[in-house]
Amino acid sequence: MADESQLPQSPQALDGQPQVGGTPPPVSSNDIQSMPENFYEGSGGGEGGGGGRMRRILIIAIIVVVVLGLILLGYVLFQQFFNGTNENTNEDLVINTTVTNTANANTNAVANVNDGLVGNTNVVVNTNAVLNVNTNSNTNTVTNDNTNTVSNLNANSNTNTNTNTSQTLTKLPSTTDGDGDGLTDIEESLYGTAADQPDSDGDGFIDGKQVLVSGESTGEVYLGYNPRGTGRLDVSGLVRTYTSTQKQYSILYPNTWLAQPTNSTEANVLFTPSESTGEYIQIGVQSNPAQMTAEQWYLSLNPSISASELTDVSINGLVGVLSPDESTVYLAKGSNMYVMSYSTGALEELNYWTTFEMMYLNFRLTETSGTNANTNS
Repeated sequence: MADESQLPQSPQALDGQPQVGGTPPPVSSNDIQSMPENFYEGSGGGEGGGGGRMRRILIIAIIVVVVLGLILLGYVLFQQFFNGTNENTNEDLVINTTVTNTANANTNAVANVNDGLVGNTNVVVNTNAVLNVNTNSNTNTVTNDNTNTVSNLNANSNTNTNTNTSQTLTKLPSTTDGDGDGLTDIEESLYGTAADQPDSDGDGFIDGKQVLVSGESTGEVYLGYNPRGTGRLDVSGLVRTYTSTQKQYSILYPNTWLAQPTNSTEANVLFTPSESTGEYIQIGVQSNPAQMTAEQWYLSLNPSISASELTDVSINGLVGVLSPDESTVYLAKGSNMYVMSYSTGALEELNYWTTFEMMYLNFRLTETSGTNANTNS
């Protein structure tokens, strides 16, 4: 065997590092080296570290692009909003073109070219088809806080009712009177007299009414006589007698007319022609506790009328007055006032003037109570 001392020794590197295949020399603590931190990332050594840096750069770039995009989008919307209201804030970059107004239509073309961070062309076309749009935002509020309270404490115990519907103070004319005897042609038919003969029975007295030179009036129907023969009118069969048992009076009225009380006390009675003309005659009995005269009564109801305009009348022991238009007669007796009126409605010419005068001239009070009877002789 060869002597171990003669075996070759492990070769040593010139720099003191062991060669491959040899036994490494012992390492001291002073020989340990540290790797930079930027080489720690990644499992691929240097390649792994380079990939991480690229990802961070890419993320940052994306964030920058998104932020710029949002800024750009906000800018575009901002421009569109102001362009939509036709208000241009960029005096140097706005081109306004106004088209001629035709047929009440305004067309405004507004082109806005905005140069910002990114080239942006915004074209807004506004078409206004209404010439004028007026908006009135005024609100008018009227508040009336006034409260008017009227209290009438006057108690009127006088329940007088003037039933005369005539609206004039002068006497209305009569309708046609062909023979001039004081009876209208309608009254001639009512009493059966001749419309072309003033004295139908030839007794020398006119059929209706005649005013004499002396101022007195005469005539058969007017004074209550039969125009077709002898005797009184109430026994001729041409009229009836209405007697009120509650108010104790009687009156004559034409045979063909309707006599009807308006209430159970007979305070008002209507006498209506058989042929409706809108005319009727009414008798009302009203309370007169102060026992005023007929003249005082009338003037209290008509203060604008003077006493000189009234006509005094005396009928079967009753004293009264005739109204200026001769359509109402007032007769006073004790605590009662008897009012007879000719209601004419809207007529301007009347048919029954002589009949009305005949009725109130034949009005009389009854002294004793009896049954209510309409007598036709």
